[in-house]
Amino acid sequence: MRADRLVLFVLIISSVFSITACSSVQSDKVAKVEKIQTPTSIENNSEELTKYSKEIHLDRDEKKRVNIFLSNFSECFYNHFDNNNIQERELIKFAVSHNYKNNEELFVKGDDEYTIQISKEYIERSIKKYFGISSVKHQNVDDYTTYKDGYYYIPLATGEVIPFIQINKMFDLGSNEYIAYGDVYVNANYYSGDPYDPIEYWNSEQKSEVEISGNVEAIFKEVNDVDGKRYILLKYDKKND
Repeated sequence: MRADRLVLFVLIISSVFSITACSSVQSDKVAKVEKIQTPTSIENNSEELTKYSKEIHLDRDEKKRVNIFLSNFSECFYNHFDNNNIQERELIKFAVSHNYKNNEELFVKGDDEYTIQISKEYIERSIKKYFGISSVKHQNVDDYTTYKDGYYYIPLATGEVIPFIQINKMFDLGSNEYIAYGDVYVNANYYSGDPYDPIEYWNSEQKSEVEISGNVEAIFKEVNDVDGKRYILLKYDKKND
């Protein structure tokens, strides 16, 4: 090979390796920047999430709205939800329990005097409303919540304690997503006030009528679609005291 051709060949090979190396370094920098700019990519570490977030100070009505939304889950004794690991039976169980506690008129008499039933359509609506999930596979949930021919069947029940949530702090995660921390309360005897009104507005007698049974962390998103403006749940963890 002639000397001038050899030199040209070496220069070409050197240029190729130089371009490849630069591209690799640039790709690494982009990936690192994306991770830093996306606080919600931090999994299962709520303390880290709040480092990137701004605390929100809600007025009385806004705080009550969040209390009501999260209490829909505590009153059904919901303990855990992660939209990255969806358990359809748990969604159905929540929807049946939620409607029994809040929309009892949707139930009709079941196969016997001890059973009531609700159409799967109402279950689908509740799952869409609270989780933003459009469809589920209808199925038996457990021995107490069964499915047959388009209806869910549950036994009649009365006298349940209804836990409710009072949030303490709330942070803006961006993209209309929020994380809230709160306490779960139960009625010690009979509660005479509005359980969803922020607790700082309660009188001493009302505060003496309830007790804390646990605490909760929840991540949720505000959406505005054909069903209206509302929150949908993304993550939820309830811990007992």
